[in-house]
Formats: sequence, structure tokens, C-alpha cells
Amino acid sequence: MILVILTSHRMDCFSLCLECLELHTSLALFERIYVMANAPAQEHWRMVRDFARRHGNAKAVYIEPRGQRYVTGAQREILKKHVDSPVVKMDEDVFVTENWLQGLVSTYKKEFPKGCGLVSALVPNNNVGRNVLDKNFRAAFPEYVKSECLQNGKISTNPRYALWLWKNFISGSMVYSRKGLLKGLQTQPLNGRYLNINCILMSPELLGYITQVFEYTTDEDVINTFLCLEQCPLYGVVTPDSVAHHYSFEPQQKELDAHISLSDIRNRLLGDAL
Repeated sequence: MILVILTSHRMDCFSLCLECLELHTSLALFERIYVMANAPAQEHWRMVRDFARRHGNAKAVYIEPRGQRYVTGAQREILKKHVDSPVVKMDEDVFVTENWLQGLVSTYKKEFPKGCGLVSALVPNNNVGRNVLDKNFRAAFPEYVKSECLQNGKISTNPRYALWLWKNFISGSMVYSRKGLLKGLQTQPLNGRYLNINCILMSPELLGYITQVFEYTTDEDVINTFLCLEQCPLYGVVTPDSVAHHYSFEPQQKELDAHISLSDIRNRLLGDAL
């Protein structure tokens, strides 16, 4: 199993991403860890290299110029070296929680024999995550029930939803536990829903199929397009046994940066570990 972390410009988020990753993960479980840095600033690149120095199985990979095609092209070359390995992929503004990796792996082991090719963590700040949490959100938050803006629409362009999530999380109102917002939730098939690939585990079989059809193996649109093809022999699931928090989509960033403190998020995420 290998881990691929993508980072480019949010050094503040990336710093917290690494803190959560190192706190909640036995990184030695990975055969290799690749931090794909797409033309970051000098200090940001130094942070990437420092992480690689701390972990003998990690490698810092510098990619330029900036752009999705260059990142996915570089990833394709790396994945050619690991054609038999499951791949965990996460973004620079994703903050994992306790047992996140165990949740992904245990779900993968249960579902893979049935034809599963992808397992997604439950990520509240994307559409799949909101769909899974919808019933529990309705039970816990009257303002969610009253607001069409919170319940519906495309989350990636909805800063109000992201603000609502983070303000409640920072205040302690949103507890992602089996006694809290995860109560009664089960692993669910993706069923053709568009998946934001913020924190996922992919099988080598899925990556092999995609490579045969598409040029850019780990592009989000490519993965979604393939999983929705009628002839696709594999399926994807989302599991509440693995929770990861996604800070923001680009259209959300301005509002979040103006009203949400990453320091407050850090305090809530790391808790006693601080």
C-alpha cells in the first residue's frame, strides 16, 4: 500500500494535514509515501522535505509548472512502479481523524472480494458526505432542516455550508462518533454520485482499468467517469468507519479564510495531543 499526498499552495492547511496524519497514522504501514508538491513556495517546499526526512519511506516530489495535467502526469509515472499496490490518496487540506486508515483498510478488505475498487472516507465537506450525514444532520440541527442552502445544491460552490460545518465543529456541536453524528451509519455504495476524491483508497485493479482507458489516472473527473460507465466492472463505497475533514473547495476559501480560524480547527482536531 502506498500513500500519495497532493500539495501546492495552502501551506497552512498542509501543516495541519501533516500534524493530523502523523498523530493518527502508523506511517510505517505504507510501502512508500509520495508528497507531490506542485510548484510550492520555498518555505512550503522545505516543509515537504522535512516531512520526507522524518520518515524513511517518504519521498518529496517537486512538480512544475503548476497545473493538474502536470500533477496527474507525474502521478501516473509513480504509479507505474506500484502496479500491484493499493493506493491511498489525500489532498493538502484534508485533516484525518483517529482510526481513519484502519477504517479504509477494513472496509476495503470486506468489499474488495465483491468487486469494490474504491473506498472513500466520510468527508462532511463534500456532496457524498452530506448525503450520508443528511438524516443525522436533520435530527441534530434544526437550522439545517430549515435551510435549503445547507441541504441542497453543489457543495463545492457553497461557502455557507462550509461555514456552518466548521463553526459547529469548532464549537463542539458536531461530534463525529458512533454516539454522535455517525450513529446508525453504514458503508454505502456511491451509486453514480459524483465523488470528490479528498481521501480515498483505490485498488490496483481500478487503477489498471483506468490506465487502459484514460491518460490521467488519478484525475477526479476521470475516476468518476470510469465508475459510472455501464461496462465498469468495479464499484465504490463511502465508509463512516473513516472520517476525514476537508477544509474547503476553491470557491469556499475566501469566506472561510475571513471567518474561520485554522488555529481553532487545530485546537479542536488535536485536542489533548496539543
